[in-house]
Amino acid sequence: MQRTQRPPVDDANPTFWPGRKVPETHKALLWQCLNDDPTCPSRLVLHALAETQVQISVTLRHINRLRKAWGLNRGKGRRRRAGAQKKSASQGKAVSVTPRLSCVGVHVFAHWLDQQHAFDPVVAQLIQAIQA
Repeated sequence: MQRTQRPPVDDANPTFWPGRKVPETHKALLWQCLNDDPTCPSRLVLHALAETQVQISVTLRHINRLRKAWGLNRGKGRRRRAGAQKKSASQGKAVSVTPRLSCVGVHVFAHWLDQQHAFDPVVAQLIQAIQA
């Protein structure tokens, strides 16, 4: 099931119910900020309201509740980059390979080390230790 976001309120003057914590004039100012840029994060709206001359005592949680009530809430998650493919889109058939050897990576690494002659100094020191 896919969640859908309600379209922004087109009403120029929505009805603001009287609240206990935030007066109607402050709600109107908040609605104007949210309606100007509905994609703006609530934290930035809170900072913008703090910079105004009018002291509005509102919390981040209250802004988010009003956003939802007015249909101006943002979608969850990060924005998608333009032209980005979905991860679930199949690029082709998946190939499943079952190795005949257990720990095949160790064998490949040992073969590479042998080609690089990395064991030669170790073997020489072991032979000296055995002879001593």
